[in-house]
Amino acid sequence: MKWLALSILLLASCGGGPRGRVATAVDAGDLEGALAAYEDYRRSEGADADVLGRVAALLLEEEARAEDGERRRAAILQLSLAGTAGEPALIRLSESEGITPGRLGALEVLARRGSEPAKLALRALADHDDPAVLASAIVGMDPALDRDLLLRHLESEDATVRRAAARALSAREDAGVREALAERARVDPDASVRAAAVGALALAGPAAVDALRERLGDPTSSVRLAAVGALARADEAAAREALGALLEMAPSPAGIEAARVLALLDGEIASTARAFLRRSLEARDAGLRSQAGVALTGLPASADAPVDAVRAALRTEADPEVRLSLARALWRRERATAAPVLEGLLADDGMPGVQAAALLAGEAHEEAIALLDRVARGDGVSVLRRTAARALAREAMRPDAARRHLDDDDPLVRIYAAGGILAAAAAS
Repeated sequence: MKWLALSILLLASCGGGPRGRVATAVDAGDLEGALAAYEDYRRSEGADADVLGRVAALLLEEEARAEDGERRRAAILQLSLAGTAGEPALIRLSESEGITPGRLGALEVLARRGSEPAKLALRALADHDDPAVLASAIVGMDPALDRDLLLRHLESEDATVRRAAARALSAREDAGVREALAERARVDPDASVRAAAVGALALAGPAAVDALRERLGDPTSSVRLAAVGALARADEAAAREALGALLEMAPSPAGIEAARVLALLDGEIASTARAFLRRSLEARDAGLRSQAGVALTGLPASADAPVDAVRAALRTEADPEVRLSLARALWRRERATAAPVLEGLLADDGMPGVQAAALLAGEAHEEAIALLDRVARGDGVSVLRRTAARALAREAMRPDAARRHLDDDDPLVRIYAAGGILAAAAAS
């Protein structure tokens, strides 16, 4: 309602004045004119997060129509992250003519949110020859009504189509679907398809336990991790038994994921899982230590997490990424302990420094905000600049400071800055 009211207000003022000129440019799809008009508006009326948000939405809508796949996907992602503020642009994209990647991407986002018109529009493309279009069409299919069609797509020559079909199928109380997914989880040559099939098997409950237990030994780590989570969702008792064995081995990615899942349960298995995470904090491999920190971050604040072990690990840990993971694990529980660690990471010139700054910026930490601004304005690698630009707008809630990046030379910096500005407008 807030965004509808703002749109009405802007349209009503189109007869003149700085605000009206912004609205006119936005409605005409004139991004350059909208940026210039907003600067005029800002000089006379001051910064306005809502008006700036409309300009940012226009930029994202324009980039969502780009031919470059990376830019297009990034823009659609940022629109989706903005929630209701991004929905008008997604709807316009979904209603555009033709079967374009931008339209398909918008339809997928809306369909996953439950939009029946979007599902129907995708379902209408079910007989398309292009595998990419067909994979999008599957998002609009009904797992019950389109069961047989989805099972045929599960045997497609194209991995993208098979993966989409696996995600769409429902194995709940359907032995035929369960068997097909179990077979695909076991034999598909594409690991992402196997992982999707494993995830879908969770709905089958106890009947899928044997198939899921088998996938704990998959040669690909992503499939093993998917099997851990799916087994816990399918049958808690079976998960305690099957995953408990992983806690008796040396720390591994699958073992840490199992510990993360089991630590959320009750009883002795939860205590054993937390002890395993404690032990993983001392692993020789920095990636395992970091994963253990991430697992601890996910535990609810009320859980009996091994906070003392995290503190002890921080006293000797030198790797910036691991220190960031451990500080995040403490952030909700002992902010006074975590904050100095994050402040120390501000000296890091890589992603840990930017991510630490993003956390602190939410607490109005001026040094962290200054770092985000400096990195976003610098000449560093794109991923750091775009992460900093979005965080400056959203986490620091400084959309006006991030507006300068809407005409950055790097298109991804522009997109991420616009995403942060739009999300900030929605949150303000």
